[in-house]
This record gives sequence, C-alpha cells and structure tokens, in this order.
Amino acid sequence: LLEYFLATGDGNSNNGGSSVVSSTSSNLSDINHQPNFILNQFPNFDLNEVIDRDGNTTFHWACAMGDLKMCEALINRGCNSRQLNDEGQTPTMRSVLYTNSYSRRTFDKILDLLRDSLLDLDSQDRTILHHIALSTESTNNLPSARYYIEVLLQKITEMVQPTERVINFINHQDRNGNTALHILTTTNAKKCIKILLSYNARTDIPNNKNEYAIDYLYHNSLLKPEYANHLASTASSFNLRPFNPQLNGVYQTSGYLNSHT
Repeated sequence: LLEYFLATGDGNSNNGGSSVVSSTSSNLSDINHQPNFILNQFPNFDLNEVIDRDGNTTFHWACAMGDLKMCEALINRGCNSRQLNDEGQTPTMRSVLYTNSYSRRTFDKILDLLRDSLLDLDSQDRTILHHIALSTESTNNLPSARYYIEVLLQKITEMVQPTERVINFINHQDRNGNTALHILTTTNAKKCIKILLSYNARTDIPNNKNEYAIDYLYHNSLLKPEYANHLASTASSFNLRPFNPQLNGVYQTSGYLNSHT
C-alpha cells in the first residue's frame, strides 16, 4: 500500500512541516491499477486497519493523496470513511493537509463521496475549515488553501440544510474558542479571509482569550473603520456572497478594506 501511495502523490505537506511522503513520480494522474486486495475481497485484509504510526487507515492515505479512484474503490468495498486517526482527524480532514487534491483538482469529487462527514469535528473540536485555515501558516500553501475553501463552502451551501447549519459551520469555535476566521487573520491569509467574509463569517465572536477576528483585521490595517457599520447591518442576516470585499488593493464600490498589506 505504501509503495502504491508513494508513487502517486506530489508529496507536499499542507501544514508547512515535513511531508509524510516524498514523491517518486512526477505524474499526478491517477494510477489505473490499484492493488488487487483493494479491488477484491481477501479474508486476511482489513480495510479499516491502521497502516502507519499516526493511526491512519488506507482511506486516510487515499484522501491525503487526492487519489479519487482509490477513494471510490475503498468506499465501494465498504470502508469506514469517518474513522479517526490518533489525532482525531477524519479522512476528509487529511485531504486538506497536503496539496495533492489541489494538484489533481480532485477535491470537489472527494467531497461528493464524503458528503456525510463534511461537518465532522476532530478531537480539538475543529472542522475541516479550521484545518484549511491552519495550513496557511505556510505561505506556500495559500493557493491550495484558497482552492479548498472555495470548493468546500460551495459544496456545504449546496449539500447542507437548513441554512442555520451552514452558518454554524462557518462560525464554529474549536476548543480554544477560535473560528476559522480567527486563525486566518493571525496568518494574514488575505484571499482566504475575503472568501469567508463574503459568506458573512462573523468577526464579533470572542475566543477563550477574549480576542476578536475584527481586532486582528484592524491591527493589521486590513479593514477600514467604516466596515463596522456593515457588520452591524448584516449581523442578523445570512446571504451567500452578499458583497465582495477586496484585500489586495483592487476594490469594488464598497471599499471597506485598506489597500496596503
């Protein structure tokens, strides 16, 4: 199994640390030949068996590598798609810790397969949105993080009802009281912040240290003071893409955000 996975991914960790794998192939297209014991039933092979020292299963690895065909094969065989590893992470969360699903552009299809686990929490009460936000601690991961957030929020709004559940997901607080927006403001991930604000992510939620996302935005000179008036007017409503704030100096007519970085 490890030989199979080592030959398929780009090997880039999305958390800024060392990669779990190192690439042995520059070809990012799916391999057509999954191991025979994956495609067919063998009495001595447990699909949900842990295969590494971090408690990951074959399905965790398939998601981390963005390997859509392997994910489909494992689900067809009846694997546990919501099994937690030693860090309390679901396979869905593992898919955003590496850039493979971004390089292959398979993330949307993987989310379709895992639609029942999109709102799951890890052992720290973090959502997959929190994990994407944490990945932006490394600037190398900003393109993949932006892609993941865009695709995830689009899928969530399509799949999850009622709207209140979408709102709760976007503004969910982990054990430290942080929303995904809290984390993104500390890493200064401007384009990702813009996406969350366009979904009306709340900036007025305090974490356990009584810190607010809006304070970070002001401190980093990302928001103009007039934006507070907009927050007050939209605090009780939720609309998808209600306005289009810009953090890179190219403004729409609202002009709530400052131009300098």
